[in-house]
Amino acid sequence: MLPGMKIGWDLRAGFNRYLSSWKSLDDPSPGDFTWGVQPEGNPEMVSWKGSNKSYRSGPWNGIGFSGAPEIRSNPLFSFNFISNDKELYYTYNLIDKSKITRIVLNQTTYHRQRFIWSEETQSWIPYVSVPRDYCDNYGLCGPNGKCIISAMPVCQCLEKFRPKSPEAWNTMVWSHGCKRNKELECNNGDRFIKFDELKLPDATYCRINKTMNLKECRAKCLQNCSCTAYTNLDITGGGSGCAIWFGDLMDIRQVSAGGQELYVRVRASEIDDREVAKAKTKMKIAVISTPTIFVVFGILVASYYLWKRKAKCAGRMENSRKNDHEIDDGQKEDLELPHFEFSAVANATNHFSVNNKLGEGGYGPVYRHLCVLILLAFFSGYMAPEYATDGLFSVKSDVFSFGILLLEIISGKKSRGFYHPDDSQSLIGHTWRLWNEGKTLELIDSLMDGSCNPSEVMRCIHISLLCVQQHPDDRPCMASVVWMLGGESELPKPKEPGFLNHRGLHESSFTSGKVGLSSTNEITVSLLEPRYNNRLDS
Repeated sequence: MLPGMKIGWDLRAGFNRYLSSWKSLDDPSPGDFTWGVQPEGNPEMVSWKGSNKSYRSGPWNGIGFSGAPEIRSNPLFSFNFISNDKELYYTYNLIDKSKITRIVLNQTTYHRQRFIWSEETQSWIPYVSVPRDYCDNYGLCGPNGKCIISAMPVCQCLEKFRPKSPEAWNTMVWSHGCKRNKELECNNGDRFIKFDELKLPDATYCRINKTMNLKECRAKCLQNCSCTAYTNLDITGGGSGCAIWFGDLMDIRQVSAGGQELYVRVRASEIDDREVAKAKTKMKIAVISTPTIFVVFGILVASYYLWKRKAKCAGRMENSRKNDHEIDDGQKEDLELPHFEFSAVANATNHFSVNNKLGEGGYGPVYRHLCVLILLAFFSGYMAPEYATDGLFSVKSDVFSFGILLLEIISGKKSRGFYHPDDSQSLIGHTWRLWNEGKTLELIDSLMDGSCNPSEVMRCIHISLLCVQQHPDDRPCMASVVWMLGGESELPKPKEPGFLNHRGLHESSFTSGKVGLSSTNEITVSLLEPRYNNRLDS
């Protein structure tokens, strides 16, 4: 068949045009495989093997054939089906006139094939072939059966129907088809179940009316006890016309694209059972979904709360970083030692007693006051080297102590009395050795293994080594330390730390006359009280 040719009936002359295969590849005489239009009932395209139907397209619904999605308008072809008092035929035309195409019937495979000529390969290229799959074979699932190519088995009974022969059905012999679970009551005791995406049943015994709407079609079906199904004749423009089936429904299949809806008649009591089952299902869904909705809602609320809290914390950290920059850049004078009243200094040094004098430097004599001495006596492991050797104390001494404290937290070991079986140095010396050997992470306390971020710990060790450098001027101020701990900027390379060649700091290290500490000192823990009244060391 070529573009523009007609397959079908001239009703005035009673003339039928149909396509016939050859008897064989070598014999062009008509074979027993034919394709044409079935005029009875609701007309459709049908293939015959002799006098038996082998394939049908389903009735034309205004857009295409309900069971032949390949016969739809596309960029290559346009299709049309004409049905009136004079003619009843199918035809197609090429949209791209430069293409060459033809339809042939293959006697060997019993397939109808459409070919397109390829200039590139100088050969006919298959475009589409029917039957497409197992479900296209006519009447595969028998009366009231439905073929679903993706199901296993492919044949299923319509809802509210059951196999006529369960034994045969279970052995995949489906030709007997299905029967109703309950017979129809006819007198206002029947209702309809809607099925979607179907190739409509064989329309040979179907009656049509082009003027009825769907509601009128339903009423018409209920008036006849033999009516078993109905649907729209034309689905364009919201649907119009009426098609009614009588008796068993034959050759139905599920079509994923281009199928049509069908209303199948069943006993009213079965609809009631179906609605009760649906109601129970909805109730189960409601029972399950309601707590789920509350849980999901709770999670969303909690997530929103945590997000807001995190955003608030992030804002505080940003403000803190800005303040740290301001302190570091423009307010360094605030980091110097504060000024105190003369009377407070006199009280702390016992009126500048010679016994409390530690030494003299470029800024005058340095006196030992009670609070600092007590603190250092109990926490000598944190003492800065300039204080231990020269009696000099500044804010950078606190930085040194903080560096020691940071190393103790990371290593899980005390600086005072530090011992390592492979290293005779102090905690500072041990850390410095690991740093130079590239084994810094070995310093981490085993209790923190797997629970910390190695890069963050490395940064903390780096900062601690900057804090414990030998010379006070090399150490950062505390504002800078805070900024470095909270930031990600590149850090300077640390210099050699203080006390590198000493093993810890013990009370025995401070028995010189300059410091004045000995075993006869009568200082007790109770003397810690003035620490809060005369803060001359901070």
